[in-house]
Amino acid sequence: MKKYLLKFISKEKSPLKVNFHFSLFSGIGGFLAIASISLLTKETAIPFIMALFGASCVLAFGVPDSPLSQPRNIIGGQVI
Repeated sequence: MKKYLLKFISKEKSPLKVNFHFSLFSGIGGFLAIASISLLTKETAIPFIMALFGASCVLAFGVPDSPLSQPRNIIGGQVI
């Protein structure tokens, strides 16, 4: 058990350095995207899957350089 718990302790710092502007624009972009889907759901009475869209927003706005957050992966995941 102790060996398992020691895997969570790291002496290294996270390599990701995020500045304030990136965090601000990511938050605004995520808010606007989720708010627009919520508005579309309300106006059209078609239930969009918010959990799937929320996860896509985290990928697209939080880690835009990740291979998983490229447009073909996000759009393909929404279509499927």
